[in-house]
Amino acid sequence: AMRPQKDDGLALICHMTTSYRECPTGMWYRWPRAAVGQARTWTLVLMASGLAVIFMVITSFLPADAQAFAPTLLTATDVAPGTPQVHGSTHPASHPPESAASSTASPTSMQAPLLVPSARSRQLTDLGAGPMPHLHLLPWPIAVPQATRLWPAFQVYAQGLVALCIASVVYLWRRSVKQHFPTQSYAMALAGPTPEDARGTNVGPLFSAGFKSKVHSESTFIAQPPIGFPPDTRPGKRGSTAGKRTRKSQHGPSPEHIPKPDLPLVAWTGTVMICDTVEAMDAATGHLLTEQILGFDTETPPSPFPGKPYPPALVSISTADTVYLYRVCDVHTLEPLLAILEADDLIKVGARMDTQLQALQAMAPFEPDGFVEIHSVTHRLGIEDRDLADITRRVLQCRLDTSLAQSDWSQGVLSNQQIKYGATDAWVSREVYLQALAECKLQGIDGVEKMMDDGCKVLAKKLASNTTLVNLDLSAEMIEDDGVVMLAKTLEQNTTVRLLNLSANFIEAPGCVALANCLLVNSTLTHIELASNFIDDDGCIALAYALERNRSIKSLNLRGNSFKDAGSKAFAKALMRNNSLISLDLSVNYIEEHGAKAIAKGIEGNTTLRHLDLRANKIADSGCIALAKSLATNRVLRSLDVSANEVSDVGCRALAMGLQTNKGLTFLNLSYNRIEDGGCRAQAVTLQTNAFLQTLLIAGNAISDDGCTHLAQSLKTNTRLTSLDLSGNYILDHGCIALAESLEANQSLTNLMLNDNNIRDAGCMAQAKCLEVNDTLLKLGLSENSIREEGCKALATGLELNKMLTQLDLSLNSLGNEACESLGLLLAANYGSLTNLNLAGTDISDPGCAVLAASLERNSMLSTLTLSGNDIGDCGGKALARSLETNASLTTLDLSDNNIGDAGGTALAKILETNTTLVTLDLFANPCMDDGGKHLADSLKNAEELPVARGIGDDACKAEAKNLETNTSICVLRLSGNKIGDEGCRALVKSLKNNTTLHSLDLSGTEAGDDGVWAIAVHLTNNTTITNLDLACNSFMDAGAKALGMAIQTNSTLTSLDLSGNAIGDDGCLVLSRGLTINSALTTLELSGNVIGDLGATELAIALKSNSTLETLDLYGNFIKDSACKALASCLETNTTLTTLDLCANTIKAAGCIALAKSLEVNTSLRSIDLSANFITDTGCRQLAEMLAVNSSITMLDISGTEIGDAGCMALAQAVERNCTLQTLDLRGNNIGDAGCMALVEVLKTNTTLTQLDLAGNAISEDGCQAMVEVFRANKSLTHVDLHGNEMDDHECKDLLPNKCCSREALHDAIGDRVMQGLGMDLER
Repeated sequence: AMRPQKDDGLALICHMTTSYRECPTGMWYRWPRAAVGQARTWTLVLMASGLAVIFMVITSFLPADAQAFAPTLLTATDVAPGTPQVHGSTHPASHPPESAASSTASPTSMQAPLLVPSARSRQLTDLGAGPMPHLHLLPWPIAVPQATRLWPAFQVYAQGLVALCIASVVYLWRRSVKQHFPTQSYAMALAGPTPEDARGTNVGPLFSAGFKSKVHSESTFIAQPPIGFPPDTRPGKRGSTAGKRTRKSQHGPSPEHIPKPDLPLVAWTGTVMICDTVEAMDAATGHLLTEQILGFDTETPPSPFPGKPYPPALVSISTADTVYLYRVCDVHTLEPLLAILEADDLIKVGARMDTQLQALQAMAPFEPDGFVEIHSVTHRLGIEDRDLADITRRVLQCRLDTSLAQSDWSQGVLSNQQIKYGATDAWVSREVYLQALAECKLQGIDGVEKMMDDGCKVLAKKLASNTTLVNLDLSAEMIEDDGVVMLAKTLEQNTTVRLLNLSANFIEAPGCVALANCLLVNSTLTHIELASNFIDDDGCIALAYALERNRSIKSLNLRGNSFKDAGSKAFAKALMRNNSLISLDLSVNYIEEHGAKAIAKGIEGNTTLRHLDLRANKIADSGCIALAKSLATNRVLRSLDVSANEVSDVGCRALAMGLQTNKGLTFLNLSYNRIEDGGCRAQAVTLQTNAFLQTLLIAGNAISDDGCTHLAQSLKTNTRLTSLDLSGNYILDHGCIALAESLEANQSLTNLMLNDNNIRDAGCMAQAKCLEVNDTLLKLGLSENSIREEGCKALATGLELNKMLTQLDLSLNSLGNEACESLGLLLAANYGSLTNLNLAGTDISDPGCAVLAASLERNSMLSTLTLSGNDIGDCGGKALARSLETNASLTTLDLSDNNIGDAGGTALAKILETNTTLVTLDLFANPCMDDGGKHLADSLKNAEELPVARGIGDDACKAEAKNLETNTSICVLRLSGNKIGDEGCRALVKSLKNNTTLHSLDLSGTEAGDDGVWAIAVHLTNNTTITNLDLACNSFMDAGAKALGMAIQTNSTLTSLDLSGNAIGDDGCLVLSRGLTINSALTTLELSGNVIGDLGATELAIALKSNSTLETLDLYGNFIKDSACKALASCLETNTTLTTLDLCANTIKAAGCIALAKSLEVNTSLRSIDLSANFITDTGCRQLAEMLAVNSSITMLDISGTEIGDAGCMALAQAVERNCTLQTLDLRGNNIGDAGCMALVEVLKTNTTLTQLDLAGNAISEDGCQAMVEVFRANKSLTHVDLHGNEMDDHECKDLLPNKCCSREALHDAIGDRVMQGLGMDLER
């Protein structure tokens, strides 16, 4: 009665005999109708059996000479009134006489059927057969005839009734047990499973000691439910129809669930390990944590009442060759499993995972991670089934046995069939997932799930029979060497695949060896991508060996690996013999001078290589000289990239000499080196005679007017150059005028980029004049110069006559409203062919905007207008709205970061309802209110970029989300500054579920909490389009950060993530760091203004050692100390991708600064580092100075507010004298006096690289300031000096430094207003 296990009705009867107090917890049920019906059947059977037993007892009291006796059942109405029911006995030997009261009874007192003699027996008595004895076995006396001739008939009748009852019991028992033991005998079912069955003798080898299941005599962890319930009453499992009336249990499975007879039955036949102790589970978990992909399933005993299921009794986890059965019902805990359940780098796959995880979480709280629903993969193949049996039938073409789903999984010993069933479910889950994933790859269906080695092996098997696949893209699939080995063996026989992409995986030398063996046999592969792996010299040597003998490979990409000169020498040797390779990418490695020399020798005799990429190595001048010699004789190379290679004028001159005789090179990239005017003059001489070079990129060097003038002279005679990029140099008006004059005669140049120089109105006027006669230039970049109104007016005049220029960039110049008038006249008259105009950050307000708007009403050519970062208000917004009523050409309008309020936002929103051409409208960072936001929400269907103003709330966001469900063109969504909260985030994510166009999502300052961020993170796991996500200045903490950390592990498209101004601590940072170790797409991560301490920052440092994509890391305003700073320093010694690091406003002291400085002595990738508002002091500053003396990459150093005095400043001055790359030095808010200032003055007399120097808020006297002003006027490269806040009047300082003195508040600039507002930080910190 305490453990009913055989049948529901019998269990109910047993429980009827047990009091509530005697039942274990959870055993007193509210029984459903099905159980009550079975109980009635069992009751009738037991009553009939009892009557049969009574008849047998009666026969034992009859005399031996009795002849016959035939009892009958009579009701009270069958007996005539007054008929005596019991006859008196006349046999004194048998029974003594009884009283009349005991020998007679009134017929009216009978209320139940009585066993009495029939009329035939009374007749025999009357014939003299003798008196009957009295029987007292029943509550009423019965007289039995002693001399009857019917005794044999009575005996046969009684025995037949007993046999019939026994047969009924066996039939019902057999029917109950059959569904749980279909292949066993009923004797085994009655006796229970044997220990041999539980050990799984027919399912493969099992664990030895420690993993054997045992039978518990005491009560188990989970109360034992009765078995025999129909499958439709088990919630959440296959074939579940809980809550519906069904006759499935009486008539078998429904037709739709009957497997096709022609499909074979699938079953696991490998190793099964049963774990029923904590020690055994811990050992199994240790093995499983080394795997990549696991199959996962749970088995739960059936619950007798709906809505209250039992906890799972068995957890099945499968690898490729072993299935582990965790009997959690025996150990009473999930603790041994938590490491697997919460592992974010371990993929667990299964069907209906949500239901299974909810059941497990009811047993013990945990945060599931790494779980994948099989349907998320199979639905991309058109399979909408969610049940494992249905998916198995579709994917594996096999049927899955489901007969034991409702068996008792918590019984003491599992049967052989239960073990096989549980193991099969987990193994099939894994197999189906891998097969479906491989099929998606073969069909070219993109997804977010990673193949890993296991998936790659399955793909290799399927590829063996595939005869149609041409391009195989396995980039960023977390594939290691084992998977590559299997794939390479298959490709040896493949004759269709031509492109193999294995970029951004974990391939090392063994994988390269396998690929090399494949290339020795395969003759169809033409393109191989191996970028961003871990290939060293050994791997390169193997690949190079194969290239020597392969005659089909045309393109090989090895960008971003870790090989050095030895690997490059091997490729050089291969180039001498290979006659098929066309493109070779060796960029972002560790190739130095010797490797470059070997490659140069290799291309001398090569006759096929057309594209060679060596950027971001360390080939320096010696390598360039060797390459130049090879170019003199090479006639086939078309493209050479040696940017970011520490090349100076020496190397540049050598390349120029090589190009003088070269007759094939058309593309040369020399950007971001150390080239000055000397190298530029050499290139200019070459351009006068070279008739092949078409693109020359020299951005980010140190070229001034002298070099630019020589280039301009060469352009007068050159007729082939089409693109020239001189951005980020030191070109002034003189150089720009020279270029303009050359363009009047040049008839080939189409793109000219002069951004980020120091060109003023005179240079701009010269460019305008040349545009009047030039008929080839298409793109002109003049952004971030010093152009004003006069220069802009001249450009507008020049464009009136120019019919070719289509793109003009004037952003970040001080143009003003008056300049807009001339541009407006140009646009209104439809002069020229301008289609793209950038006026961002040009000091335009409402009047200027109104002029531009009026011109747009008549313009029919302009398609893109950028007005961001100005001071446009409601009037300007309304004017633009009116212009859009008639304009039919504008497709992109950027009004972000202006002052447009509710009225302007509403006007722009309404116009979207009728405008059919505008697809992008950006209103980010404008003070629009609710009405404008609601109107914008109603007009979403016409916009690709969602323009949402500040101030809208949850309801408005839901309205927008509703419209997004039908929008199929939105690309950018900005909801910054709106109070949408968690509900708004959830509604937004739901609406974006099927969106395939959105690439930028801005939710900064929207009061999103952990729940809202969790919803966004879940969306990111399956999203393949969003590249930029801004969640700054919200209210989420570690839980939200953990969700995002898990999301970036699988997301392969997100490149920028802003989490600044929240409350993320070490726990959240830990999960984010784990995500970075796997992620291969993220380039920018902003974590400023959080509460990250040493632990979180240390984990980030560890992640950076393996991450090969992150370029910007912002940790401003946290609680990072020296220990974490040392960890960051350690990672910088090996990291080659990080270019910007912000550690401002932490608690770093001299020790941490010293560690950072030493690491930067060897680091060559970091360009900008911010250590302001820390406690560096002169001690740390001295070490930074030693670093600057040898570092060749740092261009910006901010150490403002770090307690530096004259000693530290003097050390910096000595370092700046030797440094040739530093451009910006920020020393605000320190204790620097005249001694330090004078040291800097002496250095600046000869320094030609420093462009910005900030000394505001120090203790420099008037004499020191005067000396700095004098050297500033003499230094041609220095463009910005700030001396405010010293012992000198600000007005006097402004007079001394006209046009070049910044009046910004130093402290506000150092800390940053936006994050400061989000945190409420004190300015003094």
